[in-house]
Amino acid sequence: MAITKEYTTEAKIEAFLGVTITAGTADDLINSAVKIVDQYTGRNFIAEAESYKYYNGSGNQSLRIDDCIEVTEVNRGLDSYFDDSEVITKGGLNGYFVMPEDNVQDGGGDYPVQTIWLRASVWLCGIKNHKIKAKWGFSEVCPDDVSLATTIIAGGLWGANHLSGSGEVASERIGNYSVSYDVGSGMDGWSNYKRALQILDSYKRVNF
Repeated sequence: MAITKEYTTEAKIEAFLGVTITAGTADDLINSAVKIVDQYTGRNFIAEAESYKYYNGSGNQSLRIDDCIEVTEVNRGLDSYFDDSEVITKGGLNGYFVMPEDNVQDGGGDYPVQTIWLRASVWLCGIKNHKIKAKWGFSEVCPDDVSLATTIIAGGLWGANHLSGSGEVASERIGNYSVSYDVGSGMDGWSNYKRALQILDSYKRVNF
């Protein structure tokens, strides 16, 4: 199976574990580790091509959206079911603004856009009655610390299939997966795993 999103590589896993992996045999491990990271944090760390998503309006000026690095089109529904709509442009007296203020689209920081704020109107209450086109994801490329966490978790997935009965092993389930680390080799893999979870905890998306 091809790698769907490159948060880590076979070379990084080999370096972490101190082993040699046959080329292509770690693709499933990488995909599984990426799935764990995305589900654990509630985020996607490599932005996708532009696409549309629909959102429910709540009658407020702000609309909470999925992480994105660029909003390219905003359609505000004029009824409860998107039977009629209007295009809102960015900025100005009647436009929209993206938040948080230190977001990557406005060049003010490394944070993705999470909210669209209307200056002169509200997002009418409804069911999927507002349509946003954006480049969805947390960042253009996977952050280095998230890549490290993914590498450590992929190493644990490899260990779950190769370390059983090989000495002192620490194991844990994360989601639907089992990870194992050799704690007697001096590599301190178990501590690295706990470090990986701390990294991911700092990226967890809070929905409100």
